[in-house]
Amino acid sequence: MAKVRLRRCLGGAGLAIAAMLATPGAAQAIGPDAAACSGRAAALLVKVRGLKNREGLIRISTYPADADWLAKGRYVRRIDVAVPAAGDADICVALPGPGRYGVAVLHDRNGDHKVNIFKDGGGFSNNPKFGMSKPEVAAVAFAAGAGLTTLDIQLKYLG
Repeated sequence: MAKVRLRRCLGGAGLAIAAMLATPGAAQAIGPDAAACSGRAAALLVKVRGLKNREGLIRISTYPADADWLAKGRYVRRIDVAVPAAGDADICVALPGPGRYGVAVLHDRNGDHKVNIFKDGGGFSNNPKFGMSKPEVAAVAFAAGAGLTTLDIQLKYLG
């Protein structure tokens, strides 16, 4: 009933507001590319789960799913965002277009922009099992379309 009154009062804008009210707890994409997740261009919404604490930053590195997978400086897009104060992190990453990609996520717990495998957490697209070596590109590759592609990535920590 309140949605109907809101719609009559606000016209077309009421529909958008009613939709937001009808989806409590809907996550808001964060990061410098956040607007890309609401547009029509190719973009990723990376849902980072399992943060061990609220310190440091999260680094999302997107690579082509080819021989450049995890090669130094060969990423398509890299984004660093502060760890949110609560909850999981939904981070938007703009893509150059549809294609096959792989994503690496780092929870850099001290924010020094260096990987410490014994303290920092990490994860990859498709959540492959990994240990002290990087996963193969076939294990992380996924197809991104012309619009929004959503990935759930569960972080793992050694320490």
